[in-house]
Amino acid sequence: MNKDELLIKSTCRIKCGIHKGSGFFVSPSLILTAEHVIHEVTLVRDLSVVITNCGEAEEEYTGMLVDYCELCDFALIRLNGEYTNPIHLSLCYSELVKDEYFDAYGYPNTFDGNHIGEPLEGTIFRTIENSTDTIHDINLDVRGYSNTKQYDGFSGSPMINERSEVVAIIRYLNQNYLSGVTIKKAKPFLERNNIKFKSDSLGCFDRYKGDAFSGFEDRRLDCETKAGEIIKIIDPQRILDSKKGELFYPKKDKSIDEIIAYLKTSKVVDEHLWKGWMQLLTFIGFIKGNFTEINHIKITLSRTEISKKFGFLKTQNPVETPVVINFYFTEDETYSSIVKKYIHGEFTKGSLAKNACHIFNSHQENFGTKIESANMIIKDISGLENSGPSIYGVSIGVLSLKQLRDKVINSDSLQNITSDLKKLIENAIS
Repeated sequence: MNKDELLIKSTCRIKCGIHKGSGFFVSPSLILTAEHVIHEVTLVRDLSVVITNCGEAEEEYTGMLVDYCELCDFALIRLNGEYTNPIHLSLCYSELVKDEYFDAYGYPNTFDGNHIGEPLEGTIFRTIENSTDTIHDINLDVRGYSNTKQYDGFSGSPMINERSEVVAIIRYLNQNYLSGVTIKKAKPFLERNNIKFKSDSLGCFDRYKGDAFSGFEDRRLDCETKAGEIIKIIDPQRILDSKKGELFYPKKDKSIDEIIAYLKTSKVVDEHLWKGWMQLLTFIGFIKGNFTEINHIKITLSRTEISKKFGFLKTQNPVETPVVINFYFTEDETYSSIVKKYIHGEFTKGSLAKNACHIFNSHQENFGTKIESANMIIKDISGLENSGPSIYGVSIGVLSLKQLRDKVINSDSLQNITSDLKKLIENAIS
């Protein structure tokens, strides 16, 4: 069921005395709406709440007030009778941010609104931290808004995110905009009534897939095909849950909710972060690597070891060597400076593991264009001028995602991608 159909079939029109508004099903028989829409029933308990436009049903129903909260302007209604609606919406506890997109559906006091309802769409243009005076805690930039249009009746309408989860309800018509109350503010009321809600989460890779391999020319179709296999089994939320603040270097000491809110407000970082992960996992797929544990991505290289027998005879033996891949996103300006800082810091902590290749990506233009080997960087940061430690015999590699990307783009054939990538990583850790 698409988003528009879901909204239409899960919303309903509500009348209580002289007031009209909208509501939506959160279970087959429970409806959430705005408290001020049904306020009369809180004063006159035998007054009926009349509910129409329930899913595909054409009948008129009545409902019983279960609970309400004036602090968040939420109310919960239970449908009387035997009717149940199989279509209902899930709720999401979300840190909404400026410019975040939403869809809504409700029943304003217009001809279409009274009969079939009307959609709304727009973005958040302001969040209100201290909302005790206003009750509403978000202001909305509604597409096509005009103070000459009719919006009465949208109160109680669900506002959904890109995953069709309710993040707020529409509450208040100001002279210049509409406003809403978030699930975050209504949390105590929802918990009191055992209404479940999800924590905010990141979606799938599909939204980044179209741009992830632009510019790959002859290799684009190969990469998109391989990526299609991978993104069926892994998504951004799984990566975030596993790595948390270590998605980034330097590490971000934030909660998962804070990182999600940060990515919402940093569209460029968000885009490059997940496009980068999509590219990396695709390249690991070509090498037939293992990323079942996203914190321990592993590939296997066949390296040649030279040994001596009887002091003079040399033999060459191929040795299968497991290599761990660590992938970081940085917002720093230059590739060399971030790599030097990382190697120096990891060595000082004693956590610079052998047989590991550290790959960095960024949204900064030309990041990773200037190539320096790990050995050159180690020599630089261990010299007297930099007063760093002496680092010897550390079998590590440092690459930029751009190096991997360029290697794939310039590979002569699909078969060569695997060997070219392995050779690049092998040279990096040698």
